[in-house]
Amino acid sequence: MEKLWSKDYVLNIVGNLLLFVVFYLLMVYTTKLAITEFNVSVSEAGLASGIFIVGALIARLVISRYVVSLVEKEC
Repeated sequence: MEKLWSKDYVLNIVGNLLLFVVFYLLMVYTTKLAITEFNVSVSEAGLASGIFIVGALIARLVISRYVVSLVEKEC
């Protein structure tokens, strides 16, 4: 019987957790940077943060299709 908590599984969990934390810290930092450095209002900083989120979503959708096509070519 295989172990549930294998080394690869734990490394995947830690890697995804770090990626998640970095993504959301960038979102918060983008808003703070826009307010302090560029002297914009809170609503404009929120718009910048929202654009960052939408850009990340679009990038994930595009990259996922590219990765799927690469996997299909290997099989």
